[in-house]
Amino acid sequence: MAPPRSKFAPVSAARPVHTLAHPATSHYAAAVLLSTHSHVSLYPPSAHFIPPPPSPSNPICATAITPDARIAIIAHTSGHRVVSFIAVHPSAAYVALASSDGLTHVYDVNNRSLTHILNPARIITCLTFSPQSHSLYVAAEDGTICLFDLRTKSRKPARSWSPHVARISALAFCSQLLLSVSQDNVLALTNTTQKQPSPTLLRADDSLVDLVAIDHYALTVGEKGTIRVWNTKTLQQLSQCALSLPFVDSDLQDPISVLSMKLILKRKLVVTLSDHTVLFVDARDVNALTVSDQILCGNLEEIYDLRPLNHCTLALASNSNAVHILTSEAESWRCEARLQRHTGIVLALDSLTSEKALKQDDADAYLATSSRDRTIRVWRRKRHNWHCFALGEGHTDAVGAVALSPRVVEGQFFVVSGASDRTIKRWSLDAAKRAASRLQSLNVRSAKRAADKIDVKEDARAFEANGDALSLSANWTVLGHDKDVNAVAVSPDGRIVASGSQDRSVKLWDASDGVLLKKCTGHRRGVWAVQFSTVDRIVASCSGDATVRLWNVADGTCLRTMQGHLSGVLKAVFISSGTQLASAGADGLMKLWNVRDGECCATFDGHEDRVWALAAVEDGEKVVSGGADGLLQVWKDQTKESVEAKVKQTEEEELVKQAIFNAARLKQWGVAAKGALQLGMSQKLRTVFSDLICSAENPDMEMTKIVQGLAKRDGEMDWSLLRKLLLYCRDWNASGGYKSAAVAAHVMQAIFSCWSSDFLCDAFTGEERALVEALTAHVERHSERVSQMRTSLGILEFTLKSMRGLTDVQMNSASAAKGAKKATVVISREEPRRKRKARDEFPVEY
Repeated sequence: MAPPRSKFAPVSAARPVHTLAHPATSHYAAAVLLSTHSHVSLYPPSAHFIPPPPSPSNPICATAITPDARIAIIAHTSGHRVVSFIAVHPSAAYVALASSDGLTHVYDVNNRSLTHILNPARIITCLTFSPQSHSLYVAAEDGTICLFDLRTKSRKPARSWSPHVARISALAFCSQLLLSVSQDNVLALTNTTQKQPSPTLLRADDSLVDLVAIDHYALTVGEKGTIRVWNTKTLQQLSQCALSLPFVDSDLQDPISVLSMKLILKRKLVVTLSDHTVLFVDARDVNALTVSDQILCGNLEEIYDLRPLNHCTLALASNSNAVHILTSEAESWRCEARLQRHTGIVLALDSLTSEKALKQDDADAYLATSSRDRTIRVWRRKRHNWHCFALGEGHTDAVGAVALSPRVVEGQFFVVSGASDRTIKRWSLDAAKRAASRLQSLNVRSAKRAADKIDVKEDARAFEANGDALSLSANWTVLGHDKDVNAVAVSPDGRIVASGSQDRSVKLWDASDGVLLKKCTGHRRGVWAVQFSTVDRIVASCSGDATVRLWNVADGTCLRTMQGHLSGVLKAVFISSGTQLASAGADGLMKLWNVRDGECCATFDGHEDRVWALAAVEDGEKVVSGGADGLLQVWKDQTKESVEAKVKQTEEEELVKQAIFNAARLKQWGVAAKGALQLGMSQKLRTVFSDLICSAENPDMEMTKIVQGLAKRDGEMDWSLLRKLLLYCRDWNASGGYKSAAVAAHVMQAIFSCWSSDFLCDAFTGEERALVEALTAHVERHSERVSQMRTSLGILEFTLKSMRGLTDVQMNSASAAKGAKKATVVISREEPRRKRKARDEFPVEY
């Protein structure tokens, strides 16, 4: 049995595309130019270049790429002046920055110095360098072009002329011709070799926003999305191409608004639209431009919902009326299709992609969408072709929740919707699916005429006037809640419908007739999402009170409350066969819970704002999240890899430990110390050093050799192990004890005998330098204490030596006194006997 999932790692992320698809990097900052008005960075060539993400405090205001595509230039706002446009000299030696104050600064890239400050005295709209001279052409808001000669230091233009009567949108060079386009629908060609410019004017049908020069051809793009090819020699229009979004019907497509057109590679155009969609146009044949099917979906802004269609395809609802079908290719996302039928922002999605459910069906997948236009739509995919076959109308307010039944069989295929009008509706899809299966291969008009023959008369009557989607009728409608319905879900058996509302309740309904079965109360704030377990008869609810609750479907009781989010919980999904639950909230965090005990086993931080969307792929092998920051984050389960890596690491550590013990037993101190240090075995390392100090013939020399060996790797200096050793010395000193302190003293003596403290402070930075300084101070204090102890011992020794003679005198005096006392006692004892003897010998007569 697979271990519970506990570790996810982000494998890919999609951020908004702003103006131009830059070449991508994991590092940046090769050179930096600091001007008086902004911060401009030049980024080196790399296979993967990712410009630093803009922030509210440091937004990107302009970008450019050198002609050889080797350096990207990004300007950030920093101050009251903003860089509006950037021009790069063809040699990449100079960069011109036009700012919002009307001045143009020219920089020498190689010397990183400011060379010119130019003042055209007009509002600048674009600028370009001459490829054949030291000249800079600056276009203005009033249709004027100014020429500056960079060989002089003059701030004023050498000459100026006005080929346009409106704002000039772009400038480009085609040999000696200066091309300019304007909002006055005019393409102007000016011969720069003439002293008195006399431009030739070519008129288009719409406002021109950008142009590109290829050989002797000029390619212009209009605001409405028409690319025109002009021959600059014959002054004739050769061809034109109307841009359109792939996979979107022309009658349903919103009007295209073009922002810019750039040339990449050799003959490939990148066109950016106002909704930040990026189109690619093949210009190898200028007489027949072709729009590529590959597009970049652009700025997702706020992702509201997403659903996986397979292991590499997602349906995405962002802040638009279209649903993007994204396909993952090599950790990047490509827009495979764009489903655009709603007239309001799409708020919710649900998909049916189970192979078991679709086994007897001719479709590959079903997708239900709900929108602020108060409708729901159901789509079917067959051989990568999407078709909207059902439309549900009847809600009186925005539809913020939709759910498909898990089965496609007759009588059990339906869709449930919940809206801000507090109602819940069930729509049967049997008739629509039956009609769509029969009519999909026919033309809509032919299908209407053949309605009686193919026995779909009622279905044909339900056709939309402007499409081939069948209008649905609700089987039942209930006023389910007191406030907005935020979420609906259908049980795995298709018999129960769950709904969650802002009225803080979760209700369970009979899917067949809409009868209320249970009402679950307990949340203190509105419920944002409900989800049925794929295994057990439980339903999970997410609330603004920052909790996730599990409810028993049978009796409506709360089984468990999961707390841990810092803010409201917005989405939850069961994974790992229903044993775990992934949740996402307004705090930008994704949490992983064990359903059995309600414990949070992991937390993942990958968003900077609310996470509205969360979905599991292949039962949790991957988890995809999307949020208000416009970031689509894919998390891959790495639990198995983590467990295997941990087992492998444990085996390797055991082998190394055995090698350490063998080396220590054989008194190979260097090998043992290095192995213990690499594995972080502090106690074993201290034991090795203690044995070395006690057993080695010359401990100091052996210790010095070990320390020198730790600081080298492959013949070069490597301070990582030495930093680790210093940390252990600090810990040994702090732990106290004579043995630990003695080992630390020997190690530090060896280290500081090889390198001075000043040298180590220069070699280390940050915390390591502070560590060396702290250890240096400790050694100095220890040296002072040793010096003081030596002084005290010297005084004590002198005192003892001085007191030794006094001790001998006292001992002799004591012996003499003791002898005198003994003699006195003897005398006192002998005196009566002598007196008696004297009286006897010499009697005295009285």
